[in-house]
Amino acid sequence: MTALGQSSRAVPIAILTTFATFMLVSLQIRGVGELVSRGASPIAVAGSTQLLQGLVTLGLIFALRPLREGVRRTFVGVRSGEIPLWTLAGGLAGALQIAVMGLVSPIIGIAALTVLLVSGQTVNGLLVDRVGLTPGGRRAVTPTRIFGALLAVLAVSLVWVGNSTKAEYSAEWWAVVLAILAGAGAAIQAALNGRVASLSGQPVVAAEVNFLGGAVVMWLLVGVLVLAGSRQSPVPDAGSAWLYASTIFGLLLIVNISWAVKHLGVLVLSLVGVVGQISGAIMVDFVLPLPGSHFAWTLLLSLGVSVIAVAVATLGRRAALAREAQ
Repeated sequence: MTALGQSSRAVPIAILTTFATFMLVSLQIRGVGELVSRGASPIAVAGSTQLLQGLVTLGLIFALRPLREGVRRTFVGVRSGEIPLWTLAGGLAGALQIAVMGLVSPIIGIAALTVLLVSGQTVNGLLVDRVGLTPGGRRAVTPTRIFGALLAVLAVSLVWVGNSTKAEYSAEWWAVVLAILAGAGAAIQAALNGRVASLSGQPVVAAEVNFLGGAVVMWLLVGVLVLAGSRQSPVPDAGSAWLYASTIFGLLLIVNISWAVKHLGVLVLSLVGVVGQISGAIMVDFVLPLPGSHFAWTLLLSLGVSVIAVAVATLGRRAALAREAQ
């Protein structure tokens, strides 16, 4: 089978798994948001979440020989220079995103947070693809890709309009900036994790690097804040500990992204993520809303626009692959 045939076959599978994992990660946002709203520290929650995901992944690595072989290849690659050290820094962006989830979601709601995260990721996805950070190499900024990104921004803007008040535009500007920056970082995280997964041969190994790196940085920051006199509790009360079960959805997301980014590129992956996260936001805000948030019917319109955005960008990607094969 040709490279084009292999890539074309992998694309629909990558789209389906990416949609499902992005949809389910809304449950992690819900869990993290409730922990913080009950009094936990966003930074301590981020560190705890990354550590739990890292421990689960480490257990899988010890249990499965192919994963241990992937770890060996990663060490060999780092030692030889085939895997540059800077590609192991994806976990920093992941930790930032979890901290922002906890800090911002109780203020503006899960749907509005989703808008800002995905907007930052989608726009930065164009740049990340252009400079060639992903294992798939550089991807040209074509008119169809730009149009798809603009449609995605329109889709998530509809969510923001339906979930915001005039007061939020001014009083919570810092929350908006943080969420957009966290989303932009997620595009870089996806590309770096994809490179590690491609070189190690195991997306789970890339996820482990992501989780442990993020956990170390977050807990170092917690230590500094505690020494400065700040209270940093990862669990506000014993009855809240079960909310950390939602971290399994973040684990699935990172593992999938590490594999799928090679086949979709960061932009298309981000656009599929728009559909998945808006679908998840509809599910969570309608069934399990955080206190103070409300369901907005503009989510349904936003979902329709985001589906069109994915179709436009994906068709453009398939056309580019066909041209490259000629």
